Amino acid sequence: MVLVSWVSGFYLTRKWRGTRAMSISEHAASHKSAAKLFTLVLVAGGTIFYAWLVAWFVPHLKLSVGFIILLSVTMVAQMIAGVIPDAKGWQKIVHRTAAYGMAVLYLPLSFIIVTAPETPSNARIIGIVCLTYMIGAGLGFLTIKRARPHFLIAQSLYIVAFQLIILSAAYLSV
Repeated sequence: MVLVSWVSGFYLTRKWRGTRAMSISEHAASHKSAAKLFTLVLVAGGTIFYAWLVAWFVPHLKLSVGFIILLSVTMVAQMIAGVIPDAKGWQKIVHRTAAYGMAVLYLPLSFIIVTAPETPSNARIIGIVCLTYMIGAGLGFLTIKRARPHFLIAQSLYIVAFQLIILSAAYLSV
């Protein structure tokens, strides 16, 4: 599912081109077909990924019920962001609240994975590097105005960093 999300995101931002200052969601909201692809990936792909996380990943790393609750809230935010486009008016407000909420929740989820006793040391190192990037990118966009024209790149790398934390914790221990 991670590979599907990467390919879909690349395709979406290339076929329906905007600027690098636009978010992935803004690219998706630019055309009806792009919005459908975006919704499909976030809702269907997210549901499959969530099921794998709860059924295999959580038991594999012996993560807590608290992790599952946080993950579930994150998934609800993802579903909302996938269904409600980053358009105008109330839709923009709801979409961005869900999307930014989801992005913020990636941080404690990542921290829990990185600090889990069952996370292998090589995955922990990758996780620390990725989590450091995520924190730096988030703070950078809050404080450095010159970074905003490159939002698409930073956002994409933020999502990839979160996914790499999960993938390294899952597969470097096998």
